Amino acid sequence: MFRYVGLIWDPADPQGKDEAERCERRLMHSASGWNRVVSASGLRVYVRSGRDHDTLVAYPLARESGVVLGTVFHRAGSCDSDAEGAAHELLFSDSETDEIVESHGRSLMDSCWGRYVAFITIASQQTVWIAKDPTGRLPCFFSQRSRLTLVFSHMPDCIALGTGPLDINWKFIAARIALGCGRPDDTGIENIAELCGGECLEIRGTRSTRCLYWNPLSLFGRGVIEDPKLLAQRIRSTAMSCAGAWASKHEGLIHELSGGLDSSIVLACLADAPSRPHLTCLTCYRPEGRSDERPWAKLAAQSRFCERVEHPRSEFIDFSQLSALRPSASPPLTHAFIEIDGLERRLADQYHATAISSGDGGDSLFGSPSVRFSALDYARRHGIRPELLRIASDVALLGNTSAWSVLSKSLRYALSNQDRDDIAYLRDARLLASAEVREPILAAKCSYAHPWFRSGPLPQGAGEILMFLTLPDPFYPQLADPDEGVERVYPLYSQPLVELCASIPSYLHFDEGRDRGLARRAFSNDVPAPILDRSWKDRVQGFPEEILRANLPYFREMLLDGILEKEGYLDRAAVEHTLSGETVKGTASVGEILDHVLVEAWLRSWSAKSAFSQ
Repeated sequence: MFRYVGLIWDPADPQGKDEAERCERRLMHSASGWNRVVSASGLRVYVRSGRDHDTLVAYPLARESGVVLGTVFHRAGSCDSDAEGAAHELLFSDSETDEIVESHGRSLMDSCWGRYVAFITIASQQTVWIAKDPTGRLPCFFSQRSRLTLVFSHMPDCIALGTGPLDINWKFIAARIALGCGRPDDTGIENIAELCGGECLEIRGTRSTRCLYWNPLSLFGRGVIEDPKLLAQRIRSTAMSCAGAWASKHEGLIHELSGGLDSSIVLACLADAPSRPHLTCLTCYRPEGRSDERPWAKLAAQSRFCERVEHPRSEFIDFSQLSALRPSASPPLTHAFIEIDGLERRLADQYHATAISSGDGGDSLFGSPSVRFSALDYARRHGIRPELLRIASDVALLGNTSAWSVLSKSLRYALSNQDRDDIAYLRDARLLASAEVREPILAAKCSYAHPWFRSGPLPQGAGEILMFLTLPDPFYPQLADPDEGVERVYPLYSQPLVELCASIPSYLHFDEGRDRGLARRAFSNDVPAPILDRSWKDRVQGFPEEILRANLPYFREMLLDGILEKEGYLDRAAVEHTLSGETVKGTASVGEILDHVLVEAWLRSWSAKSAFSQ
């Protein structure tokens, strides 16, 4: 898979240049296939591709003023010249390059979208700007040493440079244990930070500053269209356009199809793409489970004449594979890769697919979690009107409560300290965390927010929509060589679609009193009616508990005899009580237990390596 490394130093410092040249030699010696794509005063950038088909490439800027790395689409459509094999230099004209350089990369987020990281330099100013697109999720880590700044996408490449010690960042680990995530702009390794979506890092000499280019607050200064029919048309056309752009880069895709609304919408968009990629659907199911999504997935696949592969899930997951975790900047957030990554790589080879697609993000994007704010968002925009009572009644019906209860909660939410409510929720959700670790983190919770949420208060519904984009994505395989990885494509994460959906108030997403109602209206002619009419999810009831019981001895050993317990990050008594006997006690959620296991495995993987003693 595509990887990159950037080396930045003060052009006036000859020792900085010498260090950059030493790093270049180490990088070239670490693996074949590295190519230098930028060689400017104080800046060198290298890229390496894995498989024969890689849609992420280097797009040079004119006059040696930098490079844009990744997959880039113009707002007017996809960059078809690149798909047809034309020279990459044709992507950015001289005038476009001038605009990019003069804006220090800010114009990219207005004129383009996709999955990219841009390196921009002005030799006369001895300055480098690194800008990351808001939603594409190509990793961008950086580490600032005394004379050199390293910028990279893949942790093993940083290790190969051997520029200094890589020690565990225990403050990040404490936040992960207490909150379920660390600071989005930080990592689990000391002196390695992560550039967030829509941010820019400016490096001038030995000084650096971070700036937020893409601010979601800007989405709400314009007038709101309140016509559901028109909004639905815009959602459909934008989703179709974005999915079509991604599809143009791949002749074949493996599509994760659950039969739910979101994965069915993405299937319809990909199937109707002008490039007509070959689609093979993958449906994972639980044999003899109390619910079964296969009939719905079959219906969606048949409506698009797509072949479908079924894969049975088992609670007997081989968690011992976690001992082979590849070096990464932070602990993984989910164990799903243990179950599915190897299967998807095999299917990709079998069906000659070059990407995995899914409907990830659809619940949030189309307003499902923000339904509870519908009455509040309406009242803030329109005041107290009869329509408010209807919206409250629809929310109440969905939650099996009363309209007055919904209105009362909305009022309390508007007047109360939401941080206090969030802290109470997190305290109940992280019962295995040591109080000595958890409470100071909860008290400073605001400082752990994503930069998008530090710039000012967003409408509550929009905040819920954007939240799904703030969690890091495992871009590279966590148990396999990166060259064996298959690109993942998330059409619903596309910047134009995110901007559109986030700007729509929650009560409009709740069209006709239906969860994701506006999306259902938008794709009423594209998704089978029985799927559109479903108001429930066929989740595998009790499956997480089955996983826990099947792997109880492993989890006991990991959490009771591990690094987290020895360092005082976990409450040993609470862990012993939860994992005692043949059954799991109800002290903590399965999600919390699995999360701590992932952190423990990550810590052990680093302890087993000599990497952070270099």
